[in-house]
Amino acid sequence: MRRCLTALLFVLLAAGAVAAQTARVGREFELKAGQVVTLDGGRLRIRFARVASDSRCPADVECVWAGNAEVLFEVGGSRWKGKKALGLNTNASPERPGEARYGRYTLKLTGLAPQTRSTRKIAPGEYTATLLVSKE
Repeated sequence: MRRCLTALLFVLLAAGAVAAQTARVGREFELKAGQVVTLDGGRLRIRFARVASDSRCPADVECVWAGNAEVLFEVGGSRWKGKKALGLNTNASPERPGEARYGRYTLKLTGLAPQTRSTRKIAPGEYTATLLVSKE
């Protein structure tokens, strides 16, 4: 009986594990905080590490400046070979890039949800980034 319970617990824990999703090069996709995506037959892996800063103008406030959020990603090849950290920004400028290259790939941050509100703090796990990956 104890073995059955242990096996059942193992299966339940394994079922709750987050598997890497797949996406296609050249198409936008969403990635939740902490989630991993593989592209191009597993040749590219991207993990949404965290939002380093979020000063975007809240949706319920009028601002002079739109603000910016910096999103950190870990990018690597199969089995995370050549892993590199990349920071992409929602309000891109020469000092704060909204896209970056990794090998033959270009990663572009096209969105970040949810939108900020003056009355509510966003928890780190609530973020979803929208990315577009193109290949040279």
